[in-house]
Amino acid sequence: MVTLVLSMSFFVLSSSVVAPILPLANGDSTSTSDWPMFNANPSHTGVGTGSQILTPKLLWTYNTFAPVVSSPAVVDGVVYIGSDNSDVIALNATSGVQIWNYSITPVFPVYSSPAVDNGVVYVGSMNSNVYALNATNGAQIWSYNTRGPVASSPAVVGGVVYIGSGGGISYIYALNATNGAKLWSYPTSGYIIMSSPAVVGGDVYIGSTKGLTQTHGSVYALNATAGTLLWNYTTNGRVTSSPTVANGVVYVGDADGNVYALDAANGGKLWNYSAGGAVEMSPAVADGWVYAGGSNSMYALNATNGSKLWNYTANLLGVSPAFIGGVVYVGNMTALNATDGVEIWSYDTDKYGSTTASSPAVVNGVIYVGGGYRVYALGNRPAPSTSFLSSNASLVLVGVLVAIVVIVASVVFLFRKRLKTRLPPSLLQNFSSVRQSKFFKENLACKDHRRANYEFA
Repeated sequence: MVTLVLSMSFFVLSSSVVAPILPLANGDSTSTSDWPMFNANPSHTGVGTGSQILTPKLLWTYNTFAPVVSSPAVVDGVVYIGSDNSDVIALNATSGVQIWNYSITPVFPVYSSPAVDNGVVYVGSMNSNVYALNATNGAQIWSYNTRGPVASSPAVVGGVVYIGSGGGISYIYALNATNGAKLWSYPTSGYIIMSSPAVVGGDVYIGSTKGLTQTHGSVYALNATAGTLLWNYTTNGRVTSSPTVANGVVYVGDADGNVYALDAANGGKLWNYSAGGAVEMSPAVADGWVYAGGSNSMYALNATNGSKLWNYTANLLGVSPAFIGGVVYVGNMTALNATDGVEIWSYDTDKYGSTTASSPAVVNGVIYVGGGYRVYALGNRPAPSTSFLSSNASLVLVGVLVAIVVIVASVVFLFRKRLKTRLPPSLLQNFSSVRQSKFFKENLACKDHRRANYEFA
């Protein structure tokens, strides 16, 4: 009996871990779109499609057991994200159930945000490698050693993976997306590249620190095919912000507290705005406005001349904003009206430790973001089905109820057996004789007759 109960308990626990992968909910009013790389697209505009998320619900959380700095990519109903314990994880976007987990060795944090293209996940690791993984099962396809830590997030365009690395001398790489072969590399003057490349119109734009002291930085524009330098612009502080390119202008921040607008063709400065704190986030650009800020404020700036529309004070810590349907989503997690900067709602994604450094991805009315030791899904869509068959909680409840029934039945069986064993044989024989006697049967029939008359009356 103990063996049976333990077996059933194991089944219940296994069922709660290996839950069914649920399909995406039907009837979603928002348009279907993906968020295949950091800041949504190769331009890094941070703009997605769909309706506003005005009254979000917590749909699910996933425990990574380590801080999450990496930002999610969401493609075909799957969330891809890295964690500081050297894992790259694929989660069902509807239920949060793990589909696969790839543990990178040697073990180093994964700060890089995955990019997904043609069924392949591309991501960097602080162990100096860039990886290509099968998006369906997480199997490694290839890896490339850059000889320096990779905190940069890849952009994948036209069958080429663009990414930065560092460690002594920083390089910008272009790798063949199919086999990982190096197409070209370009050395910068910086110690490490934290910035991620934007790829627009056949050009690559990326930021870097400058010199070993990292007190200054540069923004580079390179030919995407040959890797030749088109121009570079030196800033007053190191550039860990990733450039955003929109309408022929490169928008980027630096550690000295400035937001810059540079001519994408020649690198000439169009304007700059002092945000009052290190600007490590990548700007979102939408509807003629630039949404960017320092470590403690978010600004809406006119994209043409840099004039301020509004600012919102908050601890943002380099989290890049996302713009969907007139709402800006940023930080720990806060929704702001894009017109006036008024807070619509906020949700604490730091409640389980560490500080949010992951930037949100917004797909089909759901915000996916890392915070603390968790990955969160917040949105308008109803929570995953809690039907009898698909709910983990229901599976556990059914298992517990079945176990209780089995235990009770076993106790009753054992009690009756022991009771029968303890009665003297002579008494059992006499009782059997009485039950077979004519007197007993007549009395029983009479009793049934009286009961029937009573019930009829």
